[in-house]
Amino acid sequence: MAKKRKVKLKKDNILIIILSIILVGLLVYLFMMAKDIFKKEEEKVPETKVVDKLDDYGYFLTDNNTEYYKKLFDELKDTLNAEELDDEAYATLVAKMFTADFYDLDSKLSKGQVGGTQFIIDKYEETFIKKATSSNGMYYYIESNLYDERKQELPKVKNVELVSLKSYPYKYQDINDEKGYQVNVKIEYEKDLGYPTTVALKLVHVDNKIYVAEVA
Repeated sequence: MAKKRKVKLKKDNILIIILSIILVGLLVYLFMMAKDIFKKEEEKVPETKVVDKLDDYGYFLTDNNTEYYKKLFDELKDTLNAEELDDEAYATLVAKMFTADFYDLDSKLSKGQVGGTQFIIDKYEETFIKKATSSNGMYYYIESNLYDERKQELPKVKNVELVSLKSYPYKYQDINDEKGYQVNVKIEYEKDLGYPTTVALKLVHVDNKIYVAEVA
């Protein structure tokens, strides 16, 4: 009888160990699934409503843009709708608007909502977003605010000042613009949180639009 009991106890112990391993494996699997879902939620790009648009150029204003950005958008409309286009004024506004949108992280609802992308050449937009959201990018540590619960303090751009604008013939791969620009701007934030305060941009003409080709 003693031997049978020992065998039974041994079988029970093995069964408990097997069940424990299965349970631990299941918990790890559920944890990884939950982590993956949370990550996707963090990276999800929230839908925004377009409230104004410049049809001839494709520029648009959304409901989550800041008041300062809206002011710049109105200036862009006036510049592009003028009888004679002031190219330098146009380039200045592209530089300011890109900077104001890209560096204003507080207005973004998730790290996937990268600002300034409408000023990036279409075929380079995906690469630009990947770089901005990578572990070395500015958007990597942005916490989701899809449900208005974010406690994280993020930069709010108050003003972008033009420091310099000069002609810069640009050539890279299939982009060749003899009338490109090199622009330097200074950023003023609502509160200094240690984010970049100076930005150097290279701008190029593609068709009838000015785009940001490089950011430093």
